[in-house]
Amino acid sequence: MNLLQAILIILQWLHDHPEYKSNPFYVSGISYGGIPVPILTQLISNGNKDGIEPRIDLKGYILGNPVTKVSGILNYRVPFVYGMGLISEELYESLKVSCKGEYKIIDPSNAVCLKNMQAYNEASNHIYAIFM
Repeated sequence: MNLLQAILIILQWLHDHPEYKSNPFYVSGISYGGIPVPILTQLISNGNKDGIEPRIDLKGYILGNPVTKVSGILNYRVPFVYGMGLISEELYESLKVSCKGEYKIIDPSNAVCLKNMQAYNEASNHIYAIFM
């Protein structure tokens, strides 16, 4: 389903159930919802400004632990694991210098970064997370 289809479904539902038209409307999502929820909210807001009926009583949007950019999340894993005390400060500082903040796509010729990432993986391999 794309975002325009989602809006059409919402509008059709409100058309079929007019008793809910005056209720406050929030768009919400978690995780990957961080990408479409703000866009859907903006499209609803634009529709309201353009006079599309039925009007949606949009109050805002709610996101829980939103994904905004997958590569960005993958590059925050090392600082997160360090912040949780799961790797040493020495390893963390070496990772920052050798990998330059890029922990997902590592230059194969960067032996120091590869070695540091191997140590990181060994120290954090017991953690279950989608992006680690």
